[in-house]
Amino acid sequence: MPLHLSKISLVLCIISVCMLTVFMPVSASADQQDSADRTEVSISAQPLADALNSLALEFDKQIVFLADTTNGLVSKPLIGTYSELEAFSFVLDGTPLEYSLLNDRTIAISVSDEADLTELVLAQADQTTENERAARSEASSEARDEIEEIIITGSRLRRTSFNVSTPLVTVDNAAITDAGLGSLAEILIDEIPALYESSSNTNSQSQVGNTGVTSINLRRLGSNRTLTLIDGRRTVQTAYGSRNISLNTIPPGMVDRVEVITGGSTAAYGSDAIAGVINIITQQGQVGFGFDTRAGYTTNGGGEELTANADYGMNFRDGRGYLFVAANYAKQYGIDPSDRNRANLETDFDYNNEKLCNEWATETGDQCARDITEADWRNRSDNLPGGVFEEDERDVEFADGGFWYDDNNVLQTGWVEDRDGFDLSIFELIKVPDEQIAVAVKVEYDLSPKTKAYFQLHYSRNTSFNTKTPENYEHSDNRATIDPVTGEPGAIRVGEISLDNPFVPAIIAENSGDDITWDRLMVEVGQITTDNRRTTWRGWAGLQGSMFNDNWDWDVSAGYSHFEQFQLRSNEIDVLSTQQALDAGFAEDGVTIQCNDPEARAAGCVPLNLFGVGSITPEMADWIRVNPTINPNIEQINVLGFINGDLFNMPAGPVAAVFGAEYTRDEIDLVVSDGLAFGGVTFKERNLGGLAPESNQCS
Repeated sequence: MPLHLSKISLVLCIISVCMLTVFMPVSASADQQDSADRTEVSISAQPLADALNSLALEFDKQIVFLADTTNGLVSKPLIGTYSELEAFSFVLDGTPLEYSLLNDRTIAISVSDEADLTELVLAQADQTTENERAARSEASSEARDEIEEIIITGSRLRRTSFNVSTPLVTVDNAAITDAGLGSLAEILIDEIPALYESSSNTNSQSQVGNTGVTSINLRRLGSNRTLTLIDGRRTVQTAYGSRNISLNTIPPGMVDRVEVITGGSTAAYGSDAIAGVINIITQQGQVGFGFDTRAGYTTNGGGEELTANADYGMNFRDGRGYLFVAANYAKQYGIDPSDRNRANLETDFDYNNEKLCNEWATETGDQCARDITEADWRNRSDNLPGGVFEEDERDVEFADGGFWYDDNNVLQTGWVEDRDGFDLSIFELIKVPDEQIAVAVKVEYDLSPKTKAYFQLHYSRNTSFNTKTPENYEHSDNRATIDPVTGEPGAIRVGEISLDNPFVPAIIAENSGDDITWDRLMVEVGQITTDNRRTTWRGWAGLQGSMFNDNWDWDVSAGYSHFEQFQLRSNEIDVLSTQQALDAGFAEDGVTIQCNDPEARAAGCVPLNLFGVGSITPEMADWIRVNPTINPNIEQINVLGFINGDLFNMPAGPVAAVFGAEYTRDEIDLVVSDGLAFGGVTFKERNLGGLAPESNQCS
């Protein structure tokens, strides 16, 4: 049955104005520096930009320099006690850069002779091939014809890439490559303390729709409050019940850097950026072929992983065009609960404010952890493979807490849950296995000296298979329903077992009330499995350029994204079929056991026996089993355009402005099997709860 949801949002960015204070450079004199405090400095040979940043921190200064001036330059090691002037002069010695003061707090690094900059960079790169040298020289020449990006370290001045005054953290490609982790989400969480995983294959074992999704959020505020962008663009969600953007849909080789705004950005981006913004910047200018592979396993068993990445970048048409392609394959084999001894520990605890201790559940009740050992811990369920009957019916003296079948299929009395119950955690995977492939293509082409066309296309496919606990069910569970004809909502309850049911043991029938309550683990039906297959396409194309004597820049683009998921959840329970099967009696021959409802018999109803381990036959299991499916299709259309530049000059500097508009439309078509559409399935209660937030977002 199709369920059609749509969302239209229109964002109009009116004017964003930022002012930059301009100061005249003031040369630092030797006399001034001689009187300054000397500082102990220890800097190894490293990229010049890193060395300058370190010195700025050592001397408590802001430092400003052009983005391309330090590319490829390496500083000399600096160890000892130096004044500010001595330190910066030593680090800049041998480079075409010079040092000056803008004010008491700010240092400027500028190029004294641009013609020497490219030569020095090339001279330091002794292993660079002739083709690479030519490409780098051409890139440097083109970069000087464009507007330079200003790198500001040690301050919170507004950046043009986000135009916000909140802290910005950057993780570059080198850090991503050196992390030694296979997942981009894992790398970012490891690099940035403010990031947390929202969904991954280590925390989605009990979830329905998110297995196979790897998403992150800021400060545990949730994925719905953390906006994930690719090159500043919104992208389609990769789960039908939330705004999760799975990072495994992007090949790691495609990522040049990741910029994270760790403060709220609702003024610029809307309510989905309450926690902050994660902007994934794709490769820009990388040339050549790259390949890496990674394999690993855990020493305690399980957790095998295999990852392979390949990428290739090239210039064409005499440098007017640029092409970059990246691909990724990754497979994680998961971790079974049998692989870890700790998975067999039963844990159910809470803090006791009066006793000032963590209290753990035991067979005799909650006890302080200091007074017991691990062997005393209990966290058990009343859902047994053989069933529990008349639990907590204290008015039945003989039962003394209920009847139950032990592992040897012997009927017992005197039921105590934390002594006789079943530990369901033995079925739950520690890590869900998944497999994925992702491919991305990026093309840029200069149509004229002032106009560039660009295009990107991404494809990814992810599969995950999660095994769970067999369905545990009881007489009092309700499931929501919808009448397929009238559309009226309702509910269905499987109910108690009648005393005259032919399968009821005599001792239970004789010592029960008007009917028999029950709880049971449906092991004969099979473990619940969730098979998720996700396919994501995203692409966009646009034009950008400059006008008005290069004082204003403009950009206009359109994008389309499509996400499809097919989810099969096997071995759920059909509540109506179970209700019909429990309403059993003898046929006219007094021997044959049958379903009492004639319509149910005509439909093939098989009477159900819940009493004892293995009492549910394959035919009974087939009658009550149901395998519901969910097939969401999500489409996103995005169109945006903006123009920015300087409106006019004031004594303190230029007044910059940006005018723009963005249109985004999300459309969801959700096709589900009849059991989910009309209810009465054990899967429904948990799953439709996940759809509610999506419904609330629609208008």
